[in-house]
This record gives sequence, structure tokens and C-alpha cells, in this order.
Amino acid sequence: MQRFNCTNDIHEAPEARAAANSLRSLQDKRAASQCTTANCICGVPCFFNKCFPTTANIQAADCTNLANSLISNPASFTIPPAQALAFILNSCEYAAFGTSNTQPTEYCFSDFGVAASEVFHVCGNTQQGSCEGTLNGAPFFVDQLNLL
Repeated sequence: MQRFNCTNDIHEAPEARAAANSLRSLQDKRAASQCTTANCICGVPCFFNKCFPTTANIQAADCTNLANSLISNPASFTIPPAQALAFILNSCEYAAFGTSNTQPTEYCFSDFGVAASEVFHVCGNTQQGSCEGTLNGAPFFVDQLNLL
């Protein structure tokens, strides 16, 4: 796990959203009672945003194994305010960017893994990519990045 501070950069709005693929059906909608903080994005869908170039191919098995590991984890994690958390397996990194600069954001591992799988399904191992969701008008992002 890697923690880093976010910049004040605003992500561009997507030109068009892709239809949710079959992995979306794997996502368990979380009841509000399962969240331990007020700023919880468990059960909030992350819609495909875009793919963008990478300098080197990502090893496909790294991304699929990492996403599957996240999906199988029933717990949640907390993203500190104005920061992101990244999970890394060899050449593949999935980063979750929270919704707030002033309060922590709680996210379920399984939902994060589903979002990661969907980004990989669209962008593959030759591109980086992202998805975007919203909670109470504030955006959150999941990015697929290469480490090579």
C-alpha cells in the first residue's frame, strides 16, 4: 500500500460514459449501516472515465490478480483527507482518490476491486485508465497505473 498527497488538479469530465459491463453485477450494494464513517463510498458505482497512454505495458496477470485480491476482501479502508491510497502488485497499481480535502473517505475493498477490474477490462494492459464516481456531489476516482 502506498499513500501520497493529491494535487489540486481537477480531473477532466468524461466525454462519454461506457455502459457498465458484467462485472458491475458482482458489486454488492453496501447498506449505510456497514459504513463506519459518514463519508463512505461503499456501494457507490465508479463509471469508466478514460484510457490514456502508458510508457510500458502492464503485465495483465498483475492487474487481474490484484483486482481479484481486492474483490475477495470483505473489509474497508480509509483514505485520509486530500490523499489517495494505492495498492501495487509488480507492474500494476490501482489508486483510490477520496471525495474530501477535509474528512476521510471510507471505501470497501470489494467495490474498489470491481472498479479496478472494470477499468482493466476496458483499457487492458497497454493503457492506463480511470473511473469516476460521485458521493453528495463530490467526485472520487480509481486509477489504473503502470509502474514500469
